[in-house]
Amino acid sequence: MDALVPPAGDAAPTETGTTASMDRRRLFYEGLLGSAVGGRYQLMRLIDFGSMGAVFAVRHKSDEQIRFAIKILDPELSVRDRRYVRRFLREARILKTVEHPNIVKVFEYGRHEPQDSDQTLYYYVMELIEGADGPPLTLHRYAQTRQLRMEEVAYIVTQILSGLRHVHAKGVIHRDLKPWNVLIDSEGSCKIVDFGLAKIPDSSLTDVDELFGTREYIAPELFYRGAREATPAADLFAVGRIFADLVDRVDFSSQGSGVFASKAAALKYLGAMLDRLAEEDPKLRFGSADEVLRVLEDFKQSTRCLLYT
Repeated sequence: MDALVPPAGDAAPTETGTTASMDRRRLFYEGLLGSAVGGRYQLMRLIDFGSMGAVFAVRHKSDEQIRFAIKILDPELSVRDRRYVRRFLREARILKTVEHPNIVKVFEYGRHEPQDSDQTLYYYVMELIEGADGPPLTLHRYAQTRQLRMEEVAYIVTQILSGLRHVHAKGVIHRDLKPWNVLIDSEGSCKIVDFGLAKIPDSSLTDVDELFGTREYIAPELFYRGAREATPAADLFAVGRIFADLVDRVDFSSQGSGVFASKAAALKYLGAMLDRLAEEDPKLRFGSADEVLRVLEDFKQSTRCLLYT
């Protein structure tokens, strides 16, 4: 499930929806504007929506300022398959326990029964993430719309690893990390979102072994061992793919001479790190996000790749 719903034209490959169905959803969500969810949060602005749900900017009844956002699960999905509800609420429970600048923060969650509808709305309240010119961009879209430098790539990957280190310490494995599940805010900071498929300690849910997501970011062992067997190494595989994607988008012509004069020159420093992250055997990858961070820090120091640090 794509948290925070990627902006139009930026849907992950797994997200589908016909034009007619999306138009119907838009009308439904726009019809909710002005209503109060949970009796406290007034829906002020539709930030975005997709096949899985919608995100609104909201204000608390005790405050005139818009300081929060609400994510609402598509009510048709909640009726069609209760597994979507379980994943949605699991995501909310996970994020409510996490306090980290690179993980989206959730404050509360629940269900809402609109007075003029027989549809149940499952929701959670989270921090409002704003982009430079409106809604935040997914990392996928961000990388497509600007000329990246290696310094910026290193900064982005460092933030993703920092967030993963925090949740891994809590026994949480994301299992669906990809560029569409990383948001970039107005300050250029990363927020990891969409923990709906995460593996959590002592989970009793029956669907935690189901494999979803975007194929090229899924670790090989999850295909032949099952998602239940995911370890932090599975998330690190995804980091490696994201890292490689970003390096491919670096504008080396603007980097000048020296270490980053070309992609080939950069890979002399990065190649071993990327190859290890991409190992098919999870035991041959890095042992933890912290270990990758140490190697990345050495890389930044040795190449003076420190502009964004």
